[in-house]
Amino acid sequence: MFIEYKLIEPIYIGKVSMYGISEIVRIIRLTKEVLMVDPYVRKSFKVFAISCLIILGVTEAFAGGFSDSHSDGSLSGWTIHGYRNWYESGGYATPANSSNYSGFLINNYSCTNDGVVEVSITANQWNGHAGGVVFRWTSTSSYYYAVVLPGNSTSNALKFCKNSMNYDYGTVVKENFTVGTTFTLKIELDGGTFTFYINDTYMGEVYDSDHPSGKVGYGYSAVFSDYIDYSSIVWTDVVGNNAPSNIFLSKSSVNEDEPSGTVVGLLSTEDLDGNDSHTYTLVTGTGDDNNSSFSISEDTLKTAEVFDYDLQDSLFIRVRTTDDGVGNLWYEKQFVITVIEVEDLAQWSCTQRVSFNTTDSGAGIP
Repeated sequence: MFIEYKLIEPIYIGKVSMYGISEIVRIIRLTKEVLMVDPYVRKSFKVFAISCLIILGVTEAFAGGFSDSHSDGSLSGWTIHGYRNWYESGGYATPANSSNYSGFLINNYSCTNDGVVEVSITANQWNGHAGGVVFRWTSTSSYYYAVVLPGNSTSNALKFCKNSMNYDYGTVVKENFTVGTTFTLKIELDGGTFTFYINDTYMGEVYDSDHPSGKVGYGYSAVFSDYIDYSSIVWTDVVGNNAPSNIFLSKSSVNEDEPSGTVVGLLSTEDLDGNDSHTYTLVTGTGDDNNSSFSISEDTLKTAEVFDYDLQDSLFIRVRTTDDGVGNLWYEKQFVITVIEVEDLAQWSCTQRVSFNTTDSGAGIP
């Protein structure tokens, strides 16, 4: 049963069908304020929401990816490509028995370039490698393909293929590990780096940048019988982190003769990712001449010495802001701090002395 979800839109949970119960359960609304929290909290919330919806077997959609528990007997939201037919029954999506035709079952959701796909699979011990997980799919000749060979003469291997489902030509991600015929394959897509896990155990990484985007789904190679069943899939969008684009200082001047530790101003950052928090540091580079004369505590720029206007009236520092998003991206900027002269209050003492020296010769005196 296909569930799609879109960020910052209401969650509408439809009828519960996995337990054979027809009822409407409560409506959960996701607002921007709910998600504009610490990214780890946001990620956990999304995983929790997806898990709950899979358990409930809901039919309608919400935010940031999609999931399908294949529990309603319908391939709504999916498209078949190639000559092999597919069907959904008994909690599985399965390639139909047919002649030796290969084909794909691709979900219609437009995935972000980066994200995580997690698929639960039951594969035949000897021929389970006939099917696998497809990602960055744009056509029947342009895609990536991951296949697990469980417990057979190929001795348990995970392989990565490009534009082909022939695992003989694939890249070995890992081999000679223990895995049963029922397992979960998870793939993290980060640019051209693909990280693989089986049952949450790290298997390895592969790098390839030929296909930057595309959809996800299932693939099955040219084998007569249906040797693989897919019981669920979850895709989670990962939106790339934006680097900070500017730094601001609320005040860029300080009076001379102020003690060390005097607050100069508050630092702030311009960043398209409104959820990010930022760390500020003084760094080397152009304009760092007077870095040692200042310190930064959280977002506050402070003096680290007493300044004298007569010795230097302008000071130069270089500040970096680093976000807490993926990759810890940063931006640097030079600031000029002006030292303000403070006039001394002179003590003026003025004594006025007046003296008279008058000679009066009197009238008529020669």
